[in-house]
Amino acid sequence: MIQQLTVKKSLLARWLQCLAVCLVWAYSFTICFSQASSFSQSDVAVKPIPEKIYAQELQQLALAYAKEFLSQHHAGGRIEYRTAKVDTRLSMSRCSTPLAFDSPKSNARAGRKIVKVSCQDHKPWSVFMPLTFTYWQQVVTAKYAISRNTVISADDIEITEQALRYQAADYLSDIRQVIGQSAKKTIAAGQAISQQSLKPARWIKRGDQVSIISSTPRIEIKMAGMAMTDGSQGQQISVRNKSSKRIIKAVVVAPGEVRPVL
Repeated sequence: MIQQLTVKKSLLARWLQCLAVCLVWAYSFTICFSQASSFSQSDVAVKPIPEKIYAQELQQLALAYAKEFLSQHHAGGRIEYRTAKVDTRLSMSRCSTPLAFDSPKSNARAGRKIVKVSCQDHKPWSVFMPLTFTYWQQVVTAKYAISRNTVISADDIEITEQALRYQAADYLSDIRQVIGQSAKKTIAAGQAISQQSLKPARWIKRGDQVSIISSTPRIEIKMAGMAMTDGSQGQQISVRNKSSKRIIKAVVVAPGEVRPVL
């Protein structure tokens, strides 16, 4: 009898333990569900779009447009951009239509650009955002100071990356474009070389003794002559034939050499 009572007590204890566990699980589920359902709409709702668009955002939009515009018109190299100071209090009503961008004629060569940002909805507006930028380009530069009228050799120049005031298209990036040319004016050491700073080298000077070369597929004849005018590669000059004393027109083909114009 005592043994049966002990077994019943043991079963009752186990049943109570199971009931307690079930109650704990039920309570925990109720708490979680209550917390999940208690989130207010403001906790998950997207924040409303501000009614105003401010100077900083306008600047970034103008800058993105300028980068895209200049990347299409700038071959090679890299460009550094800077936004100019604007009144941070500037604000415009947010546009209900896509913003329009334009680049009025500005001094892009000097590294300055104005971007016009416009809204074309029922309350139109326009603002002008100033930007500055610097071109960086691998260009031919002078190793040393090159004097006026000096014929430039490979030892006088090198390729370096330069921050350019003007567009890179004005400067030369191939050494072969410079070798053999003459400096139109003095070029400072380290200065980027543009086509405007060069002129064809003078291969022949007035009074020089030159060779007048006439040739056929089978024979080449050279005659002595004297240059009557200065001449550069490809230029046509006047030459006196020393033998016949006749003055002829000839094209400069090499230093000290000309070919008659037929």
